[in-house]
Amino acid sequence: MDNPAKIGWALSVGRVGLETGVAFWALAAGLGLSVLLVASEVAYQTLRVAGVAVLLWFGARALFGKHRETGAPSGGGFRAGLLVNLANPKLPVFAISFLPQFVSPDAGRWALIALAVAWVVIDTLWYLVIAGLITTVVDRLRRHQSTVERWSGAVLIGLGVKLALDR
Repeated sequence: MDNPAKIGWALSVGRVGLETGVAFWALAAGLGLSVLLVASEVAYQTLRVAGVAVLLWFGARALFGKHRETGAPSGGGFRAGLLVNLANPKLPVFAISFLPQFVSPDAGRWALIALAVAWVVIDTLWYLVIAGLITTVVDRLRRHQSTVERWSGAVLIGLGVKLALDR
């Protein structure tokens, strides 16, 4: 992608997909639904196999698919992020073991749901800040691309000379 703003947008869209998956499992934990997944070995293994299939599919697309050098990001980032977290069997396990630690047992489901919402909001804001920082760094690197390339070339030449002199 040529435009750093597009990179930040693509990161943000993908992150929103990931956070939607986190929200699903966090709310499922708050409602007690993910306990069923953890209690059932068949359900857990089914989700684990689905996660493996998703990773293999993404890997095959990365290896053998067409790669776009430029252009606006598509909606695929959201779908990919959502699919990754929905098919991740460790996320519901984490949610049901993590969230209840911070809520007293007599607090009720609404406290867990509020905590789940806070988790997703804080996580989303944090990663949007990271996406903004990456966009800024990429923009600065692109403005100084020739300097970065010269330094990279000097480092590579230095490594080559060191390798040549090593016995």
